[in-house]
Amino acid sequence: MTSAQRLVAVFTVAAFLVPTTLPAHVSQPSKDAQKCRKTINKSAGKYMTTALKELGKCYKDAMNKGIPATASDCASVATGDLKGKIAGAEGKALADISGKCVSTLGETGALSSCPWPCDSVGAIASFSDLASCQVCLARTEAEAMTVATFGSADSSLSKDQQGCLNTMSKGGGKMAKTVLKTIAKCYESVDKGKSSADCSDLAQADPKGKITKAAGKLSDGVTKKCSDPTLVSLDACAGAASSVALAQACMGALYQDGSVISAHTITGSCGTDGTCDNADEGATTCPADCSQVSDEVQDIFTSSCATLGCHNSATAMPGAGLVLSAGFSGAQTINVASTWLPATDRVEPGDLVNSWLYTKITQNPPPFGSPMPPLTALSAPDITTIGDWINAVTDCGDGTCDAAGGENLTNCSSDCGPRLPDAVQDIIETNCATSGCHDTFTAFQGLDLSAGGGGSALVGVASTQVASTLVVPGDSLNSYLYEKISSAVPGFGFQMPFALPPLSAPDQQVIGDWIDDGAPTQW
Repeated sequence: MTSAQRLVAVFTVAAFLVPTTLPAHVSQPSKDAQKCRKTINKSAGKYMTTALKELGKCYKDAMNKGIPATASDCASVATGDLKGKIAGAEGKALADISGKCVSTLGETGALSSCPWPCDSVGAIASFSDLASCQVCLARTEAEAMTVATFGSADSSLSKDQQGCLNTMSKGGGKMAKTVLKTIAKCYESVDKGKSSADCSDLAQADPKGKITKAAGKLSDGVTKKCSDPTLVSLDACAGAASSVALAQACMGALYQDGSVISAHTITGSCGTDGTCDNADEGATTCPADCSQVSDEVQDIFTSSCATLGCHNSATAMPGAGLVLSAGFSGAQTINVASTWLPATDRVEPGDLVNSWLYTKITQNPPPFGSPMPPLTALSAPDITTIGDWINAVTDCGDGTCDAAGGENLTNCSSDCGPRLPDAVQDIIETNCATSGCHDTFTAFQGLDLSAGGGGSALVGVASTQVASTLVVPGDSLNSYLYEKISSAVPGFGFQMPFALPPLSAPDQQVIGDWIDDGAPTQW
């Protein structure tokens, strides 16, 4: 893996879990779940900060003492943990998470499997699996940050060069620690019901400005210990930190933004925030958030169908395998083929006649098998409630705004929002709206460029980084989006896509022409 690839990994490994605040309609996690989530926050965060500190010390010793003789050994926890402290932190994290968590996985916000680049961990079926996944993700981010800071540093560097790199590493590590602790405390407060803050918003997560202060100290350290001539001779940030100003921007983005993502990575949202984060949560991985079943319908399912020995999660009827318990019912019915009649879906959105579930609760006898429930039929009001729900279910997220089916900008903005022209969206989808960056799940810097959201996210929208507008219709030169993709040194941060090759000249031209033509969107 190259330095640039490792650097971008900081922003791409975050495709695991990015929680948001707990809205009023979602119950708080149980006390056991709160304790478990706090343990996960503390253990995984401690592991990551230990890894950053020890890998930084490894590079320091390699540059100054020639131990290890090959400085690149410090790029990996496997070879750079000279004193075994990272291994100790890993063992403690694994033991604490797997040993202290007694709640169910669903309550903690865990997904069903560990994502890339830690997909080798596999399915998350226990807290031990969850601990292994969290440690792997934290390790990957710590290694990526360290490599991005030191680049190809070795013992041939001068004292000034070494001092500059060590300062950036030490200051960055302290900043990462501040970020992780601050955001973890925000989530703990929300979990306990003491706060309604949106912890993904730094202004709400950090009202005391601790992260800002840490960023200032990191920036001051760069000013004191680094110089433009020194930085030009190094390859920090894959060569992008070639001056004091650029190094300050790079290290700020690397350690602040990367740690923010990691902080959100550590705390799960599945089942706790009531929102289906489509890029990483889905009907299979997170049915608790991704079900379209209304509370009224779920109450009927729970009392009449998801009972012991029938369609509950513990004893789904053999053969049918249908679970109608809360958190599962939507994923197992909507657009899912019936086990008995594969040509018919259990619930066909907006179509009672072709919904096998509705047939089973309304016909006695049905075309196949017994009516449901088998002993006592549902009341007429309950049947009406389920029928109204089926008629109201939409295929939101399929890329088509089904107005006739009830989809609109309010209930399905992903399908019904202003969309970018296909040629522009294709470029952005491939290069920007990727996992860990500007996809729906991560929405880095609050910017979601996934299909269906690009138009409303860009046109006429103020940048969160500088006093500029992302897309000014008819004026590409004054559109911050165009500056970020076309300038090697934009006014803030880095050229996009981050740590990857710039967009090709033809792709930049397509986006520039679209802006200059008035930035039209389509519906």
